[in-house]
Amino acid sequence: MHYMTRRFFQPVAVAAIPSDDGKTISFSMVNDTAAPVTVELQTFLVTLSGEKQPLTAAAGTCSPDRADTLMSIAASDIPKDALLFWSFEASNGMRGEGHHVHGTYKALDLKPSGLSISAIPVGDGSYGVTVSATGLALHVMIEADVEGRYSDNAFDLTAGESRVIRFTPREPLPAGAAPIFTGYDLQSCQGNG
Repeated sequence: MHYMTRRFFQPVAVAAIPSDDGKTISFSMVNDTAAPVTVELQTFLVTLSGEKQPLTAAAGTCSPDRADTLMSIAASDIPKDALLFWSFEASNGMRGEGHHVHGTYKALDLKPSGLSISAIPVGDGSYGVTVSATGLALHVMIEADVEGRYSDNAFDLTAGESRVIRFTPREPLPAGAAPIFTGYDLQSCQGNG
């Protein structure tokens, strides 16, 4: 959870906020810094099989220590069998991503995401861990058979996407030893098959 919390509380963030009547979804940009920032937002539709297609883009400036609405979209623009994904980059280099689900996660008919993991030593005792998916993988989490720290460990992947994270074991491993990694996502943790 602390990986998600780190993103929630970063000084520049974007959140999708559905209206009370459920007809629109507004994107709010938050700027907790002392300088104005320009935020560039990309939105996507992602099917339950993980196929991703662009929906819309917007850019706006947010004053220091404020939250403003960047844009709104009609909820009807999101098919019932799709999720709304977004990514943003701010002019101060901060970036982020997220997704919005109609209703509840339990109602999603998720399929196995085809997660795969490969790791290579980086040379300083840490490992570059590549996580890939052939389908939609929500809330991906990696575990190792040894204690250590991850550069990130709570993210989404769409079909064909990969993410490289860094894993640093708490204690140096013996020569020739390597951690064994296991990947989980929302579908695999729900036990849907």
